Formats: sequence, structure tokens, C-alpha cells
Amino acid sequence: MAGLKCDVYLRRFNEDNCVVVDGDCAGAGGAAGAGAGGTVRVELSRKRHTGPMCPSQRRCLYLTACRSFLSTLNLNAAYMDPEHDRCYCPDCAKQIPEVLEKSRPHGHAYEVPKGWCGFGLKADARASALKVFEEWVVSFHGCPSNRLPSILDNKGLLKPGDVMLDGTKVPNHLTKGGEDGKGKGRIGFYTSPSIKYSELDIYTCPNEWQGHRMRVVLQCRQKPGSFTVEGETIGWARRFGSAAISKHFGNDKIERFTESGPSIVPYRILVGIDVTTREEEEDELQRKKQELEALRQRLAASEKHLREAQQAEREAQIRVAQDRAALARAHYTHRDVL
Repeated sequence: MAGLKCDVYLRRFNEDNCVVVDGDCAGAGGAAGAGAGGTVRVELSRKRHTGPMCPSQRRCLYLTACRSFLSTLNLNAAYMDPEHDRCYCPDCAKQIPEVLEKSRPHGHAYEVPKGWCGFGLKADARASALKVFEEWVVSFHGCPSNRLPSILDNKGLLKPGDVMLDGTKVPNHLTKGGEDGKGKGRIGFYTSPSIKYSELDIYTCPNEWQGHRMRVVLQCRQKPGSFTVEGETIGWARRFGSAAISKHFGNDKIERFTESGPSIVPYRILVGIDVTTREEEEDELQRKKQELEALRQRLAASEKHLREAQQAEREAQIRVAQDRAALARAHYTHRDVL
């Protein structure tokens, strides 16, 4: 890779599709094909990118920190595929669009997880047989970091009531009510095309690590036609009204629901450090609005007091003028005596 640049690579790289055209740092065989400092021509492909990580990402401190946190989760290394690690910090992902796969045949775009760092998971034979990376859509699924070992051991997402390898059942923390497939009480799998939705506290249950707030989201491929596109079901509208969760997907189309676990294939673990969520932004906005309203009320009260004081001063000035006039009349009346 000596002499090759990586800025064009980042600009052209299209997540899991190797879409590098007339660019450098093209992946496996790129250096040999280009020669020192040369330019590589790679045809458009819908296959999963199989080249090495861009050199700038190897030096990324954010990626290093995220990897250090991931190591504390005691995940089995057999599940991991470092070749497909991807950093989406502001420096590493500045040339990647905010939305990808808008023109894919399946018709489902997704929001690039800017501000996160992804660690590849090994794909099994099923992914190749079903053309998961060529035909399935990208979805996100937020989960507490302590659930990752169980998800990986059980080869997929888990829904409330599922029995894990250790014999325990997955508890029901989020869904309320029955299993009749109606309303918010449905038991199933919830994903989203938006990282902004999946990173919310209700899904990720962030935890502290070395003074930082850590979150984990699974980046998945999901079979088209196996899910329904729906609106948010976390009470966002009740708390924040019509405020958008994502600027790329409406609140009425930001959630995907399915009862089919095998239709979702996790392929990357996303780690976020001190991620500012839309919930936190709206809470902060509401706090500032409340502070502003409190200042307005204080100003209104102060102005009222000022008006009252000014009125009292005018009345006092009138009384002073009246007393002076009375005194002048008295002097005149009693001028002979005085």
C-alpha cells in the first residue's frame, strides 16, 4: 500500500459494496494492480468488500478505543472478522454519504452510522447461498452490550421468550401486553433503517466505561418482504411531538417489524462512544426552552415591577408637587404672620 492515497477510497467506498472507480487503495490486489502511487480501476460490484481496511482507519484513535471496549465484552474471537471492520468517525467517514443503497432493487435505503465504529462478524455459508449481501437490506438493531455474547452464541437476534443455549429465557423489557400481533404488545423483532433510532437509550441501555458512555448496535442484513415498515413505537410523539428522529426517514416509517428471526443476519457490531442521541438533543432543547421561558417570565415580572415602581414614582412626584403647591399657598395666605 506504499505510496497509495486513501482519500478517494473513502469517497468511493460504498459500505459492503466494492464501488471504487478510478480510485486508490482499492483493496485486495490493489497495490499490485496499480504499482507504487498508481491508480486502480475496479468495476462496480454488488459483492461484499473483501479488501483490507484503509490505512487511515488503522491509525484511528477512535477505532482503537472502541476496540478496547469491545475486548471487555469477552466475545469469542471465532465470531469476529477484522477484515470487515469499518470506522465511521468524522475523520474516517467524512467522504461517505449519509445515506446508501437508495437505488438498490430492494428499494430500502439506510442511514450510514456516522460517529460509530463497526467490527465485522464472520458470515456463514447461508449468507452466500441466500445472497444476503447482494439482495438483502441493511437494518440496525440496538441492544445492551451484555446481550452480545448470547446473540452470537445463538446465531442471531433473540426475542422475548426465546430459550437460549444456557436454558434461560429472554426477558421481556420493552413490549407490553399480549402476543396477538396487534398494537405495541407484539412479540417479535424490531429493526430500523436509521442508526438514530436504534441508538436510543431504550434499545442500547448504555453503560459506563473509563468515564465514557458506551453503546452497542448491530448492523444487519434483512430479507426484503419479510418485514413491515411502521412508525415509532417508543412514545416519541408523546414526549417530543413532531420532532424528527432522523432527517432521512420519517417518524412514521422508521421502524421495521418481523416475526422471522432467520430473516435478520447481523454482520457488524457497532460501538459508539459518548454518542449524542436525538433524545438527548431534544431533552437539551426542551431544557433550553424551559430556561428561556423561565427567563421570559422573570423578565415579564421584572418589567411589571418596574412599571409599578415607575407608576408609584409618578404618583409620588404628583404628591410632592401637590404638597409644594399647598405649602406655597400657605406661605401666601400667612405671609403677614410669617
